[in-house]
Amino acid sequence: MAKLLARWSFCGLCLLLALPFVLRAQQERTEPSNPPDALPAEARYLILFRRLAGSPSQNQTSEQSEPRVARPNYRVIFQRNAHLSDEEARALNQIADDCMQKVTELDKRAREIIAAHRAENRSRNVAPGDPLPPPPAELSQLQQDRNNVILAAVEQIRIAFGDTEFKRFE
Repeated sequence: MAKLLARWSFCGLCLLLALPFVLRAQQERTEPSNPPDALPAEARYLILFRRLAGSPSQNQTSEQSEPRVARPNYRVIFQRNAHLSDEEARALNQIADDCMQKVTELDKRAREIIAAHRAENRSRNVAPGDPLPPPPAELSQLQQDRNNVILAAVEQIRIAFGDTEFKRFE
């Protein structure tokens, strides 16, 4: 009985020692060595452009009757952390502002289409549990247009910065 218990203990110990190696090998097989970015380029740059466009420029002054808590100027912080020259920062900020203006116009059109689609569906009195009608095809085209506007802005940044500086920036 003692020998049987010793054998089972030995087998259990071997399994415990081998487990980390097996798990690591399995993890290496399932995960690529260079995982792709979680977000596509247009999503990453949209986030950046929103932050830059939403931040006051260095020349703007706040003319509010009651000054609230001073918000940090994201443009200045980003310029410093990205090691951008003043000229590069001005170009990036202008491109971000222009891009966000175009994206806002596309988003407004999409909201109008969605509102019309919802109103149309309300008049149909769709019963609970019934499948909803598909979204309008126009929305797919607007999304593609939106992505193209953002990618065009990224290309403008590449041209403004030059290839070497753009690669460093990315």
